[in-house]
Amino acid sequence: MNTCMAKIMCVGLCLSLLWGCANLTPLETRTGRPDIVINGVTKKEVSDVLVNFMINYDFLMIRMDEYSLVFGKIIKDPGMAILGGSRYDPFPQNRWTYTLIDATSGIRVLTTIEIVTNPGSAFEQKTDVSKASKAAHEAQTILENLKRNLEFSASMKDRGKVGVQVENKKILYILPGSPAEKAGLRKDDIILKVDGADLTGDIIQDSMMISGEPGVTVIFLINRNGEELIVPVIRGNP
Repeated sequence: MNTCMAKIMCVGLCLSLLWGCANLTPLETRTGRPDIVINGVTKKEVSDVLVNFMINYDFLMIRMDEYSLVFGKIIKDPGMAILGGSRYDPFPQNRWTYTLIDATSGIRVLTTIEIVTNPGSAFEQKTDVSKASKAAHEAQTILENLKRNLEFSASMKDRGKVGVQVENKKILYILPGSPAEKAGLRKDDIILKVDGADLTGDIIQDSMMISGEPGVTVIFLINRNGEELIVPVIRGNP
């Protein structure tokens, strides 16, 4: 029994080291693991984005309920197979569990990351790598990007818009019948300034500059084929 336990502890230590636990600093969160509060959103909004994101990265949905989302992905790396596999199942599973908790201003999301030997069987063995690992830092970055994008979307719900899609200051698309189209803005115009302020090239910051109080006129300074033009646009409804 002691030999078996020692082997399990050794495997767990090796898996932790392989995932960078010994080399990275702990996360500066309340729990020391990936953890964030996203303001102004619902559980469904958070869940929908997380499901799409994880599926796009080849994770499979294992379980989903009101409070948690569990995803798994088989690890085909030979080194991980040696350390985390078994004679019954040579490949371990990378398992991510998102726990969604109602917070005062929104939804709190906690992430647990585990390497699972014999996944789906009665002999599952789990190694938690949610703290001070490369995977933990990657998961925290994912949560921070999720927070930024969802809070931006929430803030845009009540803002007046002009109907343009802008990337790197260039108009990529104009919504037919939108205030921008009616005012004379065109696809491929380069927006130099909005109400006298330079665009930053950041999609979220620039969208916040262009949108705002409905019914207010926004002054665009644009470059069209080398010619600078001033185009007033009246923001539409949210």
